Formats: sequence, structure tokens, C-alpha cells
Amino acid sequence: MEIDKERYKRNLLLPEVGEEGQKKLAESRVLVVGAGGLGSPVSLYLAAAGVGTIGIADFDRVDVSNLQRQILYREQDIGKAKAELAAEQLQSRNHSVQVELYPEGITAENAEEILAKFDVIVDASDNFPTRYLLSDTCMKLGKPDVYGAICEFAGQITVFASDGPCLRCLCPEAEDPSGNPNSAAYGVLGVIPGMIGCMQAAEVLKLHEVSVKEFQTLVATGEVKPTGLPNSNVLYYELENNAWCCVRPSGTEPKIKFYFGVKGTSLEDAAKKLEKLKNERIHQYEAYAEGVLSREKY
Repeated sequence: MEIDKERYKRNLLLPEVGEEGQKKLAESRVLVVGAGGLGSPVSLYLAAAGVGTIGIADFDRVDVSNLQRQILYREQDIGKAKAELAAEQLQSRNHSVQVELYPEGITAENAEEILAKFDVIVDASDNFPTRYLLSDTCMKLGKPDVYGAICEFAGQITVFASDGPCLRCLCPEAEDPSGNPNSAAYGVLGVIPGMIGCMQAAEVLKLHEVSVKEFQTLVATGEVKPTGLPNSNVLYYELENNAWCCVRPSGTEPKIKFYFGVKGTSLEDAAKKLEKLKNERIHQYEAYAEGVLSREKY
């Protein structure tokens, strides 16, 4: 495959990338789930970097409140479908990029079929039902899940490898499926999704361009206060497989588990099911929260 050496000159100058790495990018297929605050910078940088095929899965339309952080869109785009607009923006920046659209979004019915078509999955979603579904399906299919999350002045990023811990090892269950922390409920500083999204894009490039001999799952969580970036904090947590992980218990194959938002399942039913699960494993929840991350913010 021929590559545009002038266009990607700065990439090619890096010995860790070179022509071989750039060709890998051109042959790669990356699915971005969510074309909002995180999906905007992720998809823009992946297109600029030369990823061959980018899938965009989002059923939403542009709202005026999106413009504060979702840099793919303009005022004249309000009311239009995000997936179609995203495709236009990406191809206007790099005509060689192929964009596949999934305007119905990712659901329990289509997740496995769609994710199987791609090499890497980027979780740029904004709700736990979708995040759990992506993580569970990636584990089953053996796909890397590049996870990002934002809320208020903070964000998280990690890569869930198919042979390592999954999202449920980090967050076993969403305790309150109707009130999870997210930007819609709690707000978010506009630059935060840009920062986290850029880091997600970097992780995708590393998976394709850099030969990683030893993969260790770390969760980076940072907080930025309005006093300025020099006061930012970044913390790293080493994440291991939990023996009681409900998706892949020790010695078993991954499986797609119940997640909140399944068609025909109300939030009330989901909350009752969760309360039952929580009561059955309360000692495990307490031990997990004590030594790893607060369950109040993800």
C-alpha cells in the first residue's frame, strides 16, 4: 500500500512509527462509539493520523448545548444527525479516510455484528449501559477497548485488553442506573473531553504503530480545577482481574452479561436487580472501593 510521504512526514520521522507503522494505520479499522465530546477529538486526530477506516456509531442529533465541547459541529449543524456530520468533517480533512456510519448506535441487538468488523473499539459514550455493553462484547470478541470518561473537572482513560481486566473489574455495577455521574447531569469543563479524547486517540495509535512487549492495564484519572492547568492532578491505578468479575470469572470464557437499558427492561427493574446483586456481594464492593477508586465518581 502506497502512503502519502509528504502528508505524514512528521509521523515517518519517528523511528517508532516509520513507513511500516503508517501502513498499519492505513490498513486499520477503528470504531468510535459516540460522536460527542470525546468522539470529536478522537475521530479528528485518527483521521489526521491516517487511520484507513473509521466507524462512527451515534444516533443523536446536534443540540446547542453540545457546541461548548463537541468540536466537530458548528452552529448551523444544530438539529442535524451527528454521524453524518462527523463523516463529512473527517473526509473534508482527509479524503483517503473511509468512514462507515452506524446512525442507529450500538445496541444489544447489533453490538457483536458491528464490533466484529473493527480492530479497535473506542468507547466515547456517555452512559453506563453502552459502556458495559462495549466492554462485555470486546471481551467476548477479543477486541481492545479504549475507554474514556469525563465529568465536571475530571476524566479517566485506560485500555481494556482482551486478556486483561475489563470495565466491570473497575466498576462492577452501576449502583444507580438512573443517576450515574455524567456531563448532562453534573456539567463538564469544555476542555476536559478534548484532553481525554486526545489521550484516547494516542492509545489507538500506540496499539497500531508501536510494538508493545508487555501490556499493563493502568487507569489514569485526572482532575483539573479552574485555577489553571499547572494545578492539575493525574493519578494512576494498576488494575487487575477481579476473581469475582461477573463477565469473566477466573478460568471461564468472557460472556455478555445483563446491562442496564436492555430493550424491554425498565430502569426500575434494573435498579431492583442491581440492589439484589449488591446485597449478595456487599463485602466485595466494600473491599474494592476501599483500596482502588471511590465509587462516587468514575
